[in-house]
Amino acid sequence: MKYIPIIILFNIFTFNSFCQEGKEIKVLDFLTNKHSTINIKEDSQKTLIFVESHSNRVNLKEVKDVTGIDSITVKGGRFLKIVFRIRGGAGEHLRLTKVFCISGGNLIESLSLSSSEISYLPSGGLDEKYVVDVDILYEKGKFIAYLNELYINRNVISLNKKKRLQLDSNKAIFYSQRVKDTAIKILGIKRQIKEYYAVFLSRNKYIYHENSWYQKGKNSYMRM
Repeated sequence: MKYIPIIILFNIFTFNSFCQEGKEIKVLDFLTNKHSTINIKEDSQKTLIFVESHSNRVNLKEVKDVTGIDSITVKGGRFLKIVFRIRGGAGEHLRLTKVFCISGGNLIESLSLSSSEISYLPSGGLDEKYVVDVDILYEKGKFIAYLNELYINRNVISLNKKKRLQLDSNKAIFYSQRVKDTAIKILGIKRQIKEYYAVFLSRNKYIYHENSWYQKGKNSYMRM
């Protein structure tokens, strides 16, 4: 199968108008190579933002929690990358990066990552910044995700690390390792998992289990 890279970039400046109108993004189906559409919009009650294809949908966040969308980018013609801001605690600014694709007509959440900025200084200046960005390239017949993990504390860079993720072509998700036969706590419940996919970074840990992404919290993995 021949892949033709297509790069499309949208910058969303007015979040309210985006929500009202929705956004239709064209991608190529990962398996069939046919043109497909991913829609980003609100539900009829204007309470939930979701991403959908003709066959299924994945919820992003409640509208009240989303404060803006930084960018919408198509990577390699097949992967839709969305970076949006969500509400945090006092002085805290959170960002989620989610990557979607269409595979065999089904909408797949291929990757999910979080970033944060925290300001506790009396001046209101930035005290701590942790950013994870992802780029997806097609190299030697494979799609590869490159992560850049950056941590800045009071203007001092203490972490600047890159990581390479491979793609499971059957599930259409990116991961750093597969973990088998282990006990893990998800949503507060300890479970014996036969196998799950993981992205383990320096400061955050993520797993993909039963078609959803989870991030490691204090005592349990929580749904993203």
